Amino acid sequence: MPILRRSTKLLDRACNGAVLPIPKTFTGNNVPFSLKKTRRTWRPNVRRIDLPVSVLGNAVRQVLSDEQEGLTAPGTREYRYPALKSVKMTNRDVRSLSKAGGVEGMLLSRPPTHFTSFGRSLRHQLFEELHMLRQDIAAGANEETFELEAPEASSHPAINAPRK
Repeated sequence: MPILRRSTKLLDRACNGAVLPIPKTFTGNNVPFSLKKTRRTWRPNVRRIDLPVSVLGNAVRQVLSDEQEGLTAPGTREYRYPALKSVKMTNRDVRSLSKAGGVEGMLLSRPPTHFTSFGRSLRHQLFEELHMLRQDIAAGANEETFELEAPEASSHPAINAPRK
């Protein structure tokens, strides 16, 4: 299985687009007590954040490749998750992102219509990665045979006692 995949290109970008759509700037009037209308604009509270990814970034493979290259000692494993750098999001979406369990949790839990084109491509790549992982696990399970053993009878009298 190759270590480098298409998702690593996303992680190498200096700046990524928005995953969720950013609302438009609203315009209207400020109406104080004196009823003198003045024009104003309401802009969305947007900031750029780095979003850590685990499945899309192949974090475990990156750690193992670092050990092979001699960048880290074999006994000390620091799992550093790669991140999508500088993604534009509103503060409200950052909160809902953390509730969903990160970027990957949000991409899995919402339908594709809730995302921008960049978010849809991320979602598609996530499903491809999960499908590949599923195939790898199935291939590993076919090679090995598992034997199920019956659990041993407990020697505790309360467990073996008949019910009333």
